[in-house]
Amino acid sequence: MSIREVFRIIYAPQKAFKKIIQEPGYKGPLIIMLLFVLSFSGFYSVLSAKVYYDQTAPKLTDLDKWTEDASLWHSKDAKIFINTSDYIQGNYYGNKSIQFVLEDSSSIDMELRIPESLNCLEPYNYTSLSFRIKIIEPLKNPATVGIYLYSGYATDKYFNYLMEGDALEVNVWSNKTIPLTNFINVGEADWRNITSLKFVLTWTSDENIKVLVDGVFFHGFYISMFEMNGSGIIANFIVSGFMQFTIQWVILSIILYLFSKLFRGQPVWKTMLSISGFVLITLFVQNLILTGVVLAYPEMRLSLETLGGVQGEGWTADAQNFMWILTIKYDILDRIVYFVWIVALCSVAFHLLFEFSWARSVSVSFLSSIVSMLAFRFLIYGAVWL
Repeated sequence: MSIREVFRIIYAPQKAFKKIIQEPGYKGPLIIMLLFVLSFSGFYSVLSAKVYYDQTAPKLTDLDKWTEDASLWHSKDAKIFINTSDYIQGNYYGNKSIQFVLEDSSSIDMELRIPESLNCLEPYNYTSLSFRIKIIEPLKNPATVGIYLYSGYATDKYFNYLMEGDALEVNVWSNKTIPLTNFINVGEADWRNITSLKFVLTWTSDENIKVLVDGVFFHGFYISMFEMNGSGIIANFIVSGFMQFTIQWVILSIILYLFSKLFRGQPVWKTMLSISGFVLITLFVQNLILTGVVLAYPEMRLSLETLGGVQGEGWTADAQNFMWILTIKYDILDRIVYFVWIVALCSVAFHLLFEFSWARSVSVSFLSSIVSMLAFRFLIYGAVWL
């Protein structure tokens, strides 16, 4: 069977199904399987090369471990606690924050001693520092907020950034991102060897102070999904594509066989396998369309805020467009292809094979397509939804 005969199912389905019914076989479906696997792998390879993820220290897979462990934090006078009731809720922020308490003082220092010295230059090139601070007491803004990044465990080598106190809100989690280029180098500090981070909040008078810190990350260095997983990811795409096509092929064949018999047809298993295999050429076309959409779209950079999942944060225009692409794949195109095109092709096949009326052919095809789709999704995802 030639490629031309395989593609005839798209532009001349009646002629194609007449020949398939007369000479059922597996060569055509196997060619379509190969085309699907290649297009499936191509789509995900292109997508993984287009989507870049913000790289962080600590890694997002470790959550915000620097603010989950009180032993990493030190203060000259303040008492340090783990707070398990007031913290940032999101994908990577754990379930704790660090609490500092100090009475009758005009300033408080909070120092994170980084477990392993941090390299902010090659090959990482972090560009920003993000953190969350909540001032519970006193109920007024500090006069100044000093941020210090110490280098090589030395107290005279650091990077300094001074922020106005009114940049922080009172009794509200303040989310701040400071570009590292805004820090001033004191004592020839080295970005390749950052060993600690200190916050110093200062008020104009002595106060009872209670401050929470959460979500401390260095970030701004982006790597594509393809780079993160290496070229070996293509093999995973190939295996996944093969499994998805095979499972859908078998399920659709079984359902078509059972429903055609239920509607008083006399199905032959080999013919049902052949018909369903040809019908799934629609999924190959779907992959081509999606690949074209992704190729036409610029690189996608998913920032820490977008990935973080904190309510009300991170849904930039780029992220929304990215979700739009995924919506096309998992909702619109999938439904159109499955419920319209596949139903139409199966209807043509049943009309020719069993000489059913068009109404009966469409009914059998419609029910078979719905049941096979739900069965596939339950098997793959463990849930059924339209």
